[in-house]
Amino acid sequence: MLRKIFALTVLACVSLSFSQRAQAAQPDTEPERREMLHRLLFAIYDKQSKVDEENAELSELAKLKPNDATFPVTAGRILLKQKRYDEAMAKGDEAIKADPNNADGYALKGQVYSSQKKYKEAVEQYNLANQHLRTGQNFNAQASINQQLLEKQIQDQQYLDAINGKGKAKPKTK
Repeated sequence: MLRKIFALTVLACVSLSFSQRAQAAQPDTEPERREMLHRLLFAIYDKQSKVDEENAELSELAKLKPNDATFPVTAGRILLKQKRYDEAMAKGDEAIKADPNNADGYALKGQVYSSQKKYKEAVEQYNLANQHLRTGQNFNAQASINQQLLEKQIQDQQYLDAINGKGKAKPKTK
């Protein structure tokens, strides 16, 4: 019982802290107020691990700022954690459509492909991400790791083919 009371007290203090910060940085226009509200709700849902509500708030933020690729990328990463690959891939495409020069959209697609063990496609996406870098970004390590995984995957397949007799035929000796 004391734990619940303590937890509620802490939550109330944190909520008051958020509301005080929100009052201190009061936005001037209605779109700015809506953006602040959706960002706040997103943060709350993120702490509560309410994924569907998080994605709903990110969708609302994306509507407010359709040229901002960070919202679909964030939504895609959340979906990727849930192994909802098709939806995460769609968010990567949405981010690229919003800003074709944003490397994060390509990197998200690389992450999705890598999670699906489609290493060739992952390498391609990370290379595209490297072509659209901003300061402080670099996806060479991810591309290299996926290249190594691709090579291992090819070797494993060749080994399995050789074991199952699908490899190159051995020349007959007399």
